[in-house]
Amino acid sequence: MSIADFMFTPREQRVLSLVLSTPERTFNLAELMSRSGAGSGAGQHTVRRLWEAGVLRESRMGNQRLFQANTDFPLYPELRSICAKSFGLAGMLREALAPLVDEIDEAFVFGSVARGTDTAGSDILYGAASSLTDVSPWRARRARMPRRVACDRAAKVESSGAPE
Repeated sequence: MSIADFMFTPREQRVLSLVLSTPERTFNLAELMSRSGAGSGAGQHTVRRLWEAGVLRESRMGNQRLFQANTDFPLYPELRSICAKSFGLAGMLREALAPLVDEIDEAFVFGSVARGTDTAGSDILYGAASSLTDVSPWRARRARMPRRVACDRAAKVESSGAPE
């Protein structure tokens, strides 16, 4: 259970995570549904609710409706912060690394994402100390992230406990 479940449904969290992590990017409705994993009927309802509330901005290109985060929404900074701290990029990394939790001692985000100065073109940089030898399960999960993910991995160092 996400710490934001009392405020947003899991579907709303997935849509918000996608648009708030790349606020300058526009998504057509089909892409938003596909990338957020929302079904067409319920997903459209979610997008409509967020648009009617002013959280999303709509534009048109021909017959296509495009949506993006409304950075002028009065609660935008707070929503982005909630997203980043719970179900956003950090939450997505946490979810992607969950099956590998027994092999990871520490993981942390650094760089522009950690400073809050990231843009759509910024890589998600994280570090991990682990005993992980087969990284193929992580590669498949990393491919589903909304932005490029780069990892600095350090091998787990066993300590004898005795000072040197």
